[in-house]
Amino acid sequence: YIILKWAKSSDNFIAPHNQNEPFWMTSKKSKKTVHKWRSQEDAILVGTQTVIIDNPRLNVRLVSGKNPIRIVIDRKLNLSKELEVFNNDIKTIILNEIKSFSSETNDYVKIDFNDLINQLLDKLYELNIISIIVEGGAFTINQFINENAYDEIRIFTTTKILKNGVKSPIAPKIKKIYSNNDDGDLLEVYRKWY
Repeated sequence: YIILKWAKSSDNFIAPHNQNEPFWMTSKKSKKTVHKWRSQEDAILVGTQTVIIDNPRLNVRLVSGKNPIRIVIDRKLNLSKELEVFNNDIKTIILNEIKSFSSETNDYVKIDFNDLINQLLDKLYELNIISIIVEGGAFTINQFINENAYDEIRIFTTTKILKNGVKSPIAPKIKKIYSNNDDGDLLEVYRKWY
């Protein structure tokens, strides 16, 4: 079960241009909701740029619950081992095109990046990971959308106005199942119907 999640400004940007430090778009209440979602899924996935810019922990802190397995896309294995995702607190899978090996709680898994999404999903299936929340940036999320590889989409629209920046992914035309405007953020949830 694949959940794509992102936050966007009211003028449809996911982040400022030339972002080089974490930028928080949503309210504290929305962040708490996201941590609850993380505790309900097997894994959480982000791309290289999200790790570089945000240095996320990708764990559950604002609610009680289990931490998801972290999945990081690091094609060339260029990410610094000083980043939070390599802190050995939580099992982390690093998808790359160079080699497969294990190191403490980190598993490096070589896949074919010419067919990234299908390779990734096949590997997760082999590892018995049956649900994932994708919290990557626009590039990563758009790869899933372009491959039609998602079951649900969750979008926060905030009151922030950026005027320019990285354009938000565009949600495909699927059925909206939930909408809530709470604490300044509008949450919309869409789900495919099979």
